[in-house]
Amino acid sequence: MKKRGFTLIEMIVVISIISVIASIALIKGDFLNKKQEKNEIQIVLEELNHAKEKAMATGKDSVVTLKSNTITIRLNDGNLDYKDSIKLEYIRFSNTKKEIVFKKNGSVVGSNTYSIYGKNREYSLVISVVTGSCRIE
Repeated sequence: MKKRGFTLIEMIVVISIISVIASIALIKGDFLNKKQEKNEIQIVLEELNHAKEKAMATGKDSVVTLKSNTITIRLNDGNLDYKDSIKLEYIRFSNTKKEIVFKKNGSVVGSNTYSIYGKNREYSLVISVVTGSCRIE
């Protein structure tokens, strides 16, 4: 009597070959880099909103510095009370140092449109003057 079907070894070999081909396709397709770029852009937006909320909650100005591949938040009123710095790997700002100051009432000094450069694309970070809202285009 002849049995039809695959052995366990044959199934494992086929699944491992498919896994290797799929991982190569992801790496070649730049899927992971695009995903990391989007994650870091989300981090930038979250940090800007955090700086705005911190300024409004403490009543002290919050300064965000964008330079090359680093975003730094300082909360200060003469003495440095709080500092947070994040190094970005997949996106970068222009090499010129830019400072954005969130005031205690939520308004912004230094609101503008800033360029963010990814590997495959350029994004625009837009910060509005009155409300201090931030968005990516």
